[in-house]
Amino acid sequence: MIFGGLFVNTATILVFIRWMKWISCVFYAFQALVGLEFDNTPGAKYLPFLDITLDYWTCVGSLAGLALAGRLLSLLIIKI
Repeated sequence: MIFGGLFVNTATILVFIRWMKWISCVFYAFQALVGLEFDNTPGAKYLPFLDITLDYWTCVGSLAGLALAGRLLSLLIIKI
C-alpha cells in the first residue's frame, strides 16, 4: 500500500525503490478511482500534487495486464 500512494505520495518515496509502484496493483486502482472521482470537478487541479497522472483506461488496462501476468506466472510455477 505504500507504493500505491494511499499513505505516502509516490513522488516522495526513495528513488531506488520508487520503481515498485509500477508493479503494484494498488497504485493503478488508486489512480483510477481518484482520477475518476475528481475528474471535471474543481478538485481536479489538485490531482498533480497527489501524483495522479494516469487516465482511467490506462489504469484499467494495466490492472488487467497485471492480473494476466500473475495468472500466467502462477500457471508456470505450478507446471514446474
